Amino acid sequence: SGSTPSSILTITTSVRFGAAFTANTAMGTGFSATDTGGGTGIYGNSAGGTGVFGITSTGYGVYGVSNSSPAVFGSSSSAQGILGQSQSGYGVAGASVSGDDLAATGTGLMFQKLSRNPGPPTSGTYMAGQSLRDALGDLWLCISGDGTTLGQWARVALVAPGVYAGGAITYLGKPIRLLDTRPGQPAANQPGAPYTTSSTHNIAIAGVNYAGVQVPTSCVGAVVNLTVLNASSGNYVALVPSGAGFSGTSNLNVAPGQIVSNSANVGLSGGVLDIIMGNGGSADVILDLFAVIS
Repeated sequence: SGSTPSSILTITTSVRFGAAFTANTAMGTGFSATDTGGGTGIYGNSAGGTGVFGITSTGYGVYGVSNSSPAVFGSSSSAQGILGQSQSGYGVAGASVSGDDLAATGTGLMFQKLSRNPGPPTSGTYMAGQSLRDALGDLWLCISGDGTTLGQWARVALVAPGVYAGGAITYLGKPIRLLDTRPGQPAANQPGAPYTTSSTHNIAIAGVNYAGVQVPTSCVGAVVNLTVLNASSGNYVALVPSGAGFSGTSNLNVAPGQIVSNSANVGLSGGVLDIIMGNGGSADVILDLFAVIS
């Protein structure tokens, strides 16, 4: 009496490995607790079941509001920390004034059940900000929609199992010249002399800031245009992830006096690629960057 408890409801041990607390309702909210004293609105801890479990037909399965501590906290050693089910509302809803609305603070795992069909929804109404996992496990994001239409959906880019690296292509605001070996030519890298035969040269791409363009530091691949000119003899040039070495494939071949250009899509190692010159005198090399893969 006369004081505000730190927690509205605390249950630390479940019975027979069930849910720490379970509520069923037809129209309201399964769990609803508001704490303004700095504690936790709803706290559930289970050894083998569900920390907090709420079911409702139209409201919120689990709903909590807090000014500073977690509004809803559920902990389980083997099942779900928080599980909410609703037929038309939100299964779980979290609202925070300054922190995370929802957080996975245990293993970091968040489970999203797969839908029945591959691809994005083909019927129903959705709002921008919703997401789903299709039957193939691909993650789709609703990028536009007001809840009255199907909306527009985009698949999140992913790396195929077993490959070196990959992701989404990000086009730069404008192409930038990463390298120009010709003396006095503007470029992010200006060695001032042609590359010579049987040599390897490292070109950093991730994090480059040149000509008003900032290249992301997280990129694992690059879309470039390679130009070779002023070759003293016949030669080849290969682009590879830094440290990978020559594998027998080249990006272009050049004869004396020729100007040869070719586009290339190459992986990076630590944000860096290698330019490998073949056995054939010297040549000037120009490298332009158009896009990166992150």
